[in-house]
Amino acid sequence: MISHTNMAMQEMAAKGLDPGGAVQAVVQMSLRLYADLIGDDEEAIRQTRKFIDEWERDLNDAPDSQTH
Repeated sequence: MISHTNMAMQEMAAKGLDPGGAVQAVVQMSLRLYADLIGDDEEAIRQTRKFIDEWERDLNDAPDSQTH
């Protein structure tokens, strides 16, 4: 996973994409993968999903100068 993430980051940088946005996407994908892996542990799922929802909301509410 780390090598794939590293390669994806290099490709995004080569295309001139915002590295901050790329990091946010990688973190979000990783958290969603973790949520899927914890399976039927309802409390862990609830806490993880709550964190992701709050994190996404904070990103959407942040001024542009803080998300780049």
